[in-house]
Amino acid sequence: MLLLLLLLLLLLLLLLLLLLLLLLLLLLLLLLLQLLLLLLLLLLLLLLLLLLLLLLLLLLLLLLLLLLLLLLLLLLLLLLLLLLLLLLLLLLLLRLLRLLLLLLLLLLLLLLLLLRLLLLLLLLLLLLLLLLLLIPLLLLLLLVIILVVV
Repeated sequence: MLLLLLLLLLLLLLLLLLLLLLLLLLLLLLLLLQLLLLLLLLLLLLLLLLLLLLLLLLLLLLLLLLLLLLLLLLLLLLLLLLLLLLLLLLLLLLRLLRLLLLLLLLLLLLLLLLLRLLLLLLLLLLLLLLLLLLIPLLLLLLLVIILVVV
């Protein structure tokens, strides 16, 4: 009977040991699962960080492209303004040239008028000289006529 009791105790002990082993295995499995979950979470976090970094890089690239486009537009606007200014200057120069031509024409007309006046004055002087020359001749003729009549 004692032997049976011992055997039963042994069996119970074995069962307890088995149970303990099973519990330990379960605990180990749980720990492993938790570790796996932690690793997965870490991987997910890393992936999220990488995605965020990529997004930031893309945003930076887009901003740079926008800035470049804005700079190009500003340069084009400046070039257009310069062209407009050049055109305005050319127009002003053309007007000034036209004004200068008009002034030159006026001066030429004035010179022509002065020349005409000078010619008229010369003609008048010539007429006066002729008259002055004719007066003594007329006087002489008158004298001759008087002498002939007398």
